[in-house]
Amino acid sequence: MGTLSAGLMSQTPLAHPTLTTGGPPTDMIAPGKKREDANADTSLEEAEFNWEEYLEETGSTTAPHSFFKHVDTSMQTGLSPGMKLEVPLGTDPQSYWIASIITTCGKLLLLRYDGCGEDRSADFWCDIVTSDLHSIGWAQQNKKTYRPPEILKDKLQNLEEFLAETLKGASSAPTHLLEGPHRGKDPLDLFGPGCRLELQHSQDSLAAWPVQVLDNIGGRLQLQYEGAPDCPPLHCFYLNSSLHEIGWAHRNGYELKPPKEIVSLNTDEKWKEILTKCLEDTENFVPTEFFQEQAQIPNHTFKSGMKIEAINPKDPSCIVPATVTEVRQVSYSLLWWVSCSYNFILTVLHLY
Repeated sequence: MGTLSAGLMSQTPLAHPTLTTGGPPTDMIAPGKKREDANADTSLEEAEFNWEEYLEETGSTTAPHSFFKHVDTSMQTGLSPGMKLEVPLGTDPQSYWIASIITTCGKLLLLRYDGCGEDRSADFWCDIVTSDLHSIGWAQQNKKTYRPPEILKDKLQNLEEFLAETLKGASSAPTHLLEGPHRGKDPLDLFGPGCRLELQHSQDSLAAWPVQVLDNIGGRLQLQYEGAPDCPPLHCFYLNSSLHEIGWAHRNGYELKPPKEIVSLNTDEKWKEILTKCLEDTENFVPTEFFQEQAQIPNHTFKSGMKIEAINPKDPSCIVPATVTEVRQVSYSLLWWVSCSYNFILTVLHLY
């Protein structure tokens, strides 16, 4: 069987929290204090909180697991079964073949060569960090050769035809997860302290302003508006649809300006200076590829004059009657709250 130049192809459960107490070491008993008193002060035994017992004793019911889909999403690595990538053949640095992800386990991928069908005999494990793995198209761009592994040499008669078929509509593994500084990182780890993002205004979704991550606790981000270090930090989950990579607003025609709550803190010139400095700090930008993989806000067909119910952005616990007064984009509408003439812009995700 021959080879084909790539250039020819265009194509654990969480542990229960514990509270541990016990008597202090002998050398830590305060002078003049009896051992009995010291032991009495710390006589509580080691206690372990047990959810099952608590639920039974209180007659409580747990919230369904299905209510927390964002948590499941946050535990994903960005690589999923069915995605395709290019893997080297043995020690030949010039020869590659297509493989599909069968399953993932942390930074380990179980792969199967395309062409093997349901035959699991040649499945193999690869470590994302140490293996030479690439997204589809890398071999073509780097003038490498597509060559099938030994197990497929007698099965494939026309390499060009097979590759065209197997790559048709294929979902490639994201490049930034296989190469570069973010190789092998979970998407959640991309949002470390110091990284920068753009956050849409809560009351004007057609405007945004840069924020910096102060802390990341399990995907819950503590954010600070650029230019407002003394203002209380904001909090939101890293998959929030209002968070975007730096440059998103400019590319999509949105206004880049500080929100009303902080605009008075600096002059216009100072805000421009802050923005320029922020945009120059490219090393701390969250990769654009991460956001390209997220679900997009669906388009809508709302028209001016329609009556709806919407979440009140000043009090998210309330749903209010509103009138669509203007449609700015297919994903956004300018609404008028009928009870107090208060205008606000919302995405279609906040309409009911």
